[in-house]
Amino acid sequence: MLINREQQRVIDEVEQNILLLASAGTGKTNTLAYRVAHLIEGGYAKAENILCLTFTNKAANEMKDRIQSLVGSPAKAVEVSTFHSFCFFVLQQEGKRNETLYTDVTIFDEEDCKELSEPYRPGKLREMSFANIIGMVKEYRSLYGFYSDDLVGDYKRTIDRLQKEQRAAIEQQFSSFGNVLYSELHDFLNHGHEWITAYDESLASVHGLDFTDLICGVHRLFQDPVVRERWRSRYSYISVDEMQDTGVLEYKVLEMLWEGNHVLLCGDYFQTIYEWRGSDPFRLLKQFDAEFKPLKIIFYENYRSNWTLFTMAFKTLQNMFPDLVVSIYTELPRANSERKGKPVLIKGCKNSYLEGR
Repeated sequence: MLINREQQRVIDEVEQNILLLASAGTGKTNTLAYRVAHLIEGGYAKAENILCLTFTNKAANEMKDRIQSLVGSPAKAVEVSTFHSFCFFVLQQEGKRNETLYTDVTIFDEEDCKELSEPYRPGKLREMSFANIIGMVKEYRSLYGFYSDDLVGDYKRTIDRLQKEQRAAIEQQFSSFGNVLYSELHDFLNHGHEWITAYDESLASVHGLDFTDLICGVHRLFQDPVVRERWRSRYSYISVDEMQDTGVLEYKVLEMLWEGNHVLLCGDYFQTIYEWRGSDPFRLLKQFDAEFKPLKIIFYENYRSNWTLFTMAFKTLQNMFPDLVVSIYTELPRANSERKGKPVLIKGCKNSYLEGR
C-alpha cells in the first residue's frame, strides 16, 4: 500500500488525540490498521490495550484481518468490534463479577423485537417508527438518569419530559406521508410508559436484551466509578470509526473511557445517515474538538471513485452545504483516479416513495 502524507501523519502520531475527517474511499481502514501495527511494533501499547470500534460487523472483520496481516498473531489480542458488541462484552464481563447483573442473556435483533413489541404498537404507526420511539425513550431515560426500581414510573417521567423538550422529534416518528397521526400520538403520550414496560417484561421473560438495552446497560454500569475506572484503565489507545453516526448516549458511554487515553475519532460530517435516530455529528465532533484539543487531519485523496463520479458528488456537497464545505476543507478534495468514467444520469421521480423504490 502506498501511504500519502496525511495517512502517514495518522500512522505516526502516538501522543496527541486525533480528529480524522475521512470520507469513503480515502484509505481510512488501511491507515487505521497500519496505525495499530505501528503502536504494537513500536512498543507504544500492548495489543490487549488497544480498542478499535467500528460501525458494522463487516467493517470489524475487515479491520481484524488487515491488522493480522500486518502483525500476525498478536493482532488477536486487539479488541476490534462494533459498538454494540463491545457493550455486550462489558455486560458479560461485569456479569461474571456480579451475578445480579447480566447473565444468561440473548441479544434480540430488530426482527425479533418487532414480534415482542407488536401487541403494543398503535394501529397506524409503522413498525420501524414504533421501534424508533421505544429506543428513543429508553435512551433518554438513561440520559436523564431516571434509574429507580419503578420502571413504569421512570418511563412515564421520561415521556413527560420528552413531550416538553423533544416534541418535534416525537411527532416525526408519528408522521405518515407528511401528516401527524395525532390519535396514535395521544395514546402514546398517555400510555406509552405502560407499553414499553410491558415490552421490557416480554424481553426479560425470555432473558432478552435489545440493542438499546446494551448501550443503556453500560451507561448505567459506568455511573459506578469503580466499574468505569476498570474499563478506562484497560485501554490506552482507542479509535472510533464512523463517528458521525454515533448517538448522544453512545458518545456519553465512550467519553467515560477517554480521560488519560489516546483517542482517535474518525468521521465524515456529510456521511451521516442516522440523524433521524439521534446522531448529531456536528455537535459531537465539535464537542470532542473543544474538550480534547485533538490534532485535526483531513484525507483529501479519494482512491475509490473515478473522476466523474467524485466530481459530481463533491460539487453536490458544495451546492448543498457551501459554508460547511469551506469551513472544513482547507484545500479541495480530489480523485486519485485519472479515469473519467461514464456520464452521470439524472432520474426524476414523482415522489419520495418512488425515489426510495
